[in-house]
Amino acid sequence: MAKSILILLFICSKFVWAQSDSTELRDLYNKREFNKLHLLADSLLQIDPDSKYAILVKGSALVLQLHYDAAKPFLEKALSLQTLLADEKAWALNELAVVHFYQGDRTLSMQCFQESLSLNTTKNALKFAQNKMLIWGLAAFYKEWEKFESEHITFYFQPNSVVADKQKFADRREAAFKNNADFFEVTLKKKISFYVWNSDAEAKEKGIYTLLGFALPEFYVIHSGAGQTSGHEITHVLSHFSTDVAAKTKLINEGIAVCFDADPNDALLKIKQMREMVKFHDKISIKEAWSDAKKYPEFVYYDAGGELIARLLKAGGKEKLLKLTGNQTYAAALELYGDLLTTTIQKLEEEINQQ
Repeated sequence: MAKSILILLFICSKFVWAQSDSTELRDLYNKREFNKLHLLADSLLQIDPDSKYAILVKGSALVLQLHYDAAKPFLEKALSLQTLLADEKAWALNELAVVHFYQGDRTLSMQCFQESLSLNTTKNALKFAQNKMLIWGLAAFYKEWEKFESEHITFYFQPNSVVADKQKFADRREAAFKNNADFFEVTLKKKISFYVWNSDAEAKEKGIYTLLGFALPEFYVIHSGAGQTSGHEITHVLSHFSTDVAAKTKLINEGIAVCFDADPNDALLKIKQMREMVKFHDKISIKEAWSDAKKYPEFVYYDAGGELIARLLKAGGKEKLLKLTGNQTYAAALELYGDLLTTTIQKLEEEINQQ
């Protein structure tokens, strides 16, 4: 009897420890405290190499850190465990689908998402799989879209596309790609998948609620409106791979894309027009826009940001701008440009605030 009680106590205590470890790992995952998470996970795996919590959360954390290749064996190991619950399996399948897509295997990615959806577990797991299939071009309706290849881009047009001359459309964006790839000194590992929508309304009907266009650089995916400038989203992809990105800011990231969008643009005139359109006549501080991505209307980050980048490129040259692409914080820019940054901002503010 005493022996049975001891065994029961041991089993219960092991369950409590496992639950405690699981909670701590989840907390560290949610807080994005990756160093602590990996230390804890590794220590747990030394004690129990089949600890599903440590394996699953570590693999998922590596995905969040964009270490896809390193994440793959952990996620595959998690899925091989018989102890995995349905919601945990859906989580692992979704994360492994991300890895497969990043590695270029669309078929395996879609299979993982479909299996995850078939489990019909949590709302978060279902939403994650559905959303990723939608924005990565894996949803069933994309089979009806017209595929059009250029040298560096695979275009997909809606069946009722408003783009009449698809060759011309593709040629303009291919030219923007080549010009900007040359500037950013980057060669992509694979083609960009470029989805061309007629309008925001039609994209929304299919479930895409983010306004067009947008790019997912690490996955080589672009969703664009038919009338969008040729090089904007392409620049987002190319600049992302041009350097090790330490930090991005909206003002600089969008400013770079506007500066290299391949369409002629009178930025000061456009800023004046946008001020009138959105009825915004407050003073604009470039430094405040730099630090706060929500302080001003969108045109400030795009048009004023684009003009700032154009002026910094002209005054400071290519090498400094490429460095700014990698670390887009104000502090990094000030270290790069010094007084030139201050005088450039001051002059730009004077011109856009006197309108």
